[in-house]
Amino acid sequence: MFDSAGSIRESLEKLGALLDKRKLPEVTVLVCGGSALNLSGLLIRTTADVDALGIAAADPLSI
Repeated sequence: MFDSAGSIRESLEKLGALLDKRKLPEVTVLVCGGSALNLSGLLIRTTADVDALGIAAADPLSI
């Protein structure tokens, strides 16, 4: 459960660190749903997950 934008941001940063540790390319994640609303400050509520609509890399062939 995520109870704040800070906890969502922390989890996404941990994901970034894991990808970096595994020497995977940098990606951009398109987040939607309750997590996106929390991160944008439009709504503050508890959410169970982070919905990712898409993932993009600077070099799509590197994924």
